[in-house]
Amino acid sequence: MGGFCKSRVRGLGSRPKIENMKEKIYDIGIERPLTASRRKAIDKFLDENASKVKWPASYRWDEANDQLLHITVFPVKWEIWFAPKRITVYGSGPIWARMLFSENKKVMLRKGIVYVLKDLGFIKVSGKMAQQSAR
Repeated sequence: MGGFCKSRVRGLGSRPKIENMKEKIYDIGIERPLTASRRKAIDKFLDENASKVKWPASYRWDEANDQLLHITVFPVKWEIWFAPKRITVYGSGPIWARMLFSENKKVMLRKGIVYVLKDLGFIKVSGKMAQQSAR
């Protein structure tokens, strides 16, 4: 059974392999920044949806930068940076996993991320920013 578990990692301990290099996946504009209450809402969302994940998964907030969320769904690692006006999503994983991450899957994941951002209050449900973010 899959699910998320919180983890604390202090260091990587080894240099990244070329096939696991971090790649920028999305930049998504937001209207409201990360706050303590939105951070708790993200934690709650991840905890409540953990049972939907079929692979070993974990998440943690970066100890040095509280605007950075790390999510690992084996074998892929995601970094989500929360800037005041946008989030940037980075991903890394083995070459075979990246090959399976088709354009269609990228579009589906982006739509899912935008849906969660709207639900958690980062993006207004209506208006210009919501329409641009959905693209």
